Amino acid sequence: MFGAVAYFVNNNMFAGAHQNELFLRLPADDRQKLMQEYDEVSAFEPMPGKKMAEYVAVPDSVSSQPGMLSLWIDRSYRYASALAPKQRKPKKESP
Repeated sequence: MFGAVAYFVNNNMFAGAHQNELFLRLPADDRQKLMQEYDEVSAFEPMPGKKMAEYVAVPDSVSSQPGMLSLWIDRSYRYASALAPKQRKPKKESP
C-alpha cells in the first residue's frame, strides 16, 4: 500500500506505518476526540494534498505511550472489523 506497512481486517485497512508516521482508521467521533486531545494529530496524507478519508496520522506523543497506542489501535481495529468486508478487485490479465 503506497510503499507502507499496512494492516487489514476483512480486506479493510485499519492501521499502518508510512515513512515516520503511524496512521489509524477511525470513525469521525474518535478522530475528533484524538485531535482534541493531541494538537499534533492530523489527517493522514501519504502524498501532499492527498488526504485519506477516515485516517489520522498519530504523533509520537501517542505512539510512545504503549497503553494509549494499544487503546487507539484497538479502536481502529474494531471500527474496521465492523465495516462490510471489502471485495478484492480481480487481477488484470497481462497482454
